Amino acid sequence: MSAQLYDLGRWCFHRRGRVIGFWMVLLLVLGGGAAAVMRPLDDTFQIPGASSQAAFDQLRMTFPEAADVGATMMVSLPPGRTVHEPDLRAAIEAGVADIEREPFVLGSLSP
Repeated sequence: MSAQLYDLGRWCFHRRGRVIGFWMVLLLVLGGGAAAVMRPLDDTFQIPGASSQAAFDQLRMTFPEAADVGATMMVSLPPGRTVHEPDLRAAIEAGVADIEREPFVLGSLSP
C-alpha cells in the first residue's frame, strides 16, 4: 500500500500543474452545482400527524403569542461589578438593541 501511495504522490508531483488544475475545475463544478440546486434555508420543524404537532397548531390558532419560541440570554459581569454601573449598562443596552434588530426577534427585555 505504501508503494502505491508513493507512486501516486510522485505522479502528482511530476504533474502538479495538471493536478492543481483538475482540483480547481472539480471545485468549480461542485460549487456551481451546489449553487444551482441551493434552496433557501428553512428553520421550521413539523411532524404532520403527531399529537404534539396538532396541539402546537391548536395553540398557535388560539394563542398566537404563546406559540412563539423563547430564549434566555445570560450576561456575565466581572466580579464585584453590577448592571447598574453606567458603562456596563450602556454595553448591555447596546447588545439588547443589536438583538432587537434581528428580523426574527419579536421582543426582548433588558435586565
